[in-house]
Amino acid sequence: MAQRTGLRGYLALLLFFAPIASFVVVPQVPGTTPGNLLVLLGLFPLGGILLFGRSDYLRLLEHYLPLLVVLGILFFASRYSWLTAPRGLSNLSFTSPGFILPLTMTVHVTQTIYLLVAVGMMLVVSRYYEASLDRYIFAGAWFLVGYGLVDWFCQSFLHINADLLSNRTFAYSWNEWSGSLRQMVSVGGLWLMRFKSLTGESSMYALTALCFLPLAVHRQRWWLGAALLASLLLTFSTTAYAGMAVMALIVLRRLSFLPVVFLLLAVLAAVAIAVWIDWAAIWNVVDELFIAKLTGEAHSGSARLNAFMRHFLAWRDSGPAPFLVGYGFGTARSTDLISTLLINVGLVGTALALGWIVRVIGRGVQAGQTVLALGLACVVVLMLLAVPEFSYLPPWMLAGVLIAESRPKDGVACAG
Repeated sequence: MAQRTGLRGYLALLLFFAPIASFVVVPQVPGTTPGNLLVLLGLFPLGGILLFGRSDYLRLLEHYLPLLVVLGILFFASRYSWLTAPRGLSNLSFTSPGFILPLTMTVHVTQTIYLLVAVGMMLVVSRYYEASLDRYIFAGAWFLVGYGLVDWFCQSFLHINADLLSNRTFAYSWNEWSGSLRQMVSVGGLWLMRFKSLTGESSMYALTALCFLPLAVHRQRWWLGAALLASLLLTFSTTAYAGMAVMALIVLRRLSFLPVVFLLLAVLAAVAIAVWIDWAAIWNVVDELFIAKLTGEAHSGSARLNAFMRHFLAWRDSGPAPFLVGYGFGTARSTDLISTLLINVGLVGTALALGWIVRVIGRGVQAGQTVLALGLACVVVLMLLAVPEFSYLPPWMLAGVLIAESRPKDGVACAG
């Protein structure tokens, strides 16, 4: 009974703190977010055995074996890439340039640890998730939205930084940057902060909120869904709006004809009123968020495209070894996940990763978990196109919930 109580408390804390990324327990170490530390607690032998029991802990470790074998093979094979294709390295954006051993960068170790923690999040959730734990997931989502709203209002209208918790920093060479960006955008002459809450920046908040949206729809938590949508609007992020459009299509499929018509009319009325009030302001926002990015005129859009092309061409033209196995997991980071995967783990590693994701989503669809499966597919596509950070916990939490909901109710959880 004591172990069961301790496990439930552990899961409650893990699910609540999962979306928080800009607050770290040790400010000098960017990865020490509460969620990451809680996962690590469960992975260490003493904590894992006390929380999960010996048999469950060993089963958890067994699920790591295929991943570790694949990563090990790809890593040792990619050492040959460093020796045979030095020209390909000149165009890469290194995650961090430091070396810990010959042909082995420090980030090869640190990024692998981040991946193991993220996978651990998915394994724990897929094994122990049940509907009664939703309260902790949604409490974390409400806290994220509420905290972000206070911060957004104070910065936008009172010009006060109300984000007292964010303390994450990143060091490079002799410089240090805050891990929480306060970006402003002009809407009709009014400068508003792009909504970010405790995720660090608006694009990361968009990714996080889009992970909670399918969960809210799945459990019919409409007030939370509305709050997430409202906060996503305030991110002024193209990534967020694209995800919202996909999620809207998923939700509309679940509604009857009349509610769909009502929603469409409400949206059209809102757009008409906004255009009537200030057409120029609306056009400027549309141009900045969509048209300029699609035509390559916006700085962020052109920067993303240039980064993608640099890394894609470096991978494509680098020779047989880097083409197949990359330069090692964690070596470089582009502005999107697909070119980051290709340059780091090559065609083989990328195909294995995408194949596993498709398998999880496919099983979810077959099990009737369409909302969760399509929600995860939406998140994955957005990451492949615009978000290179693979180690954020919410996508892995969503994958864990999908795996748990897809298995037979009397079956045993499995991550593969």
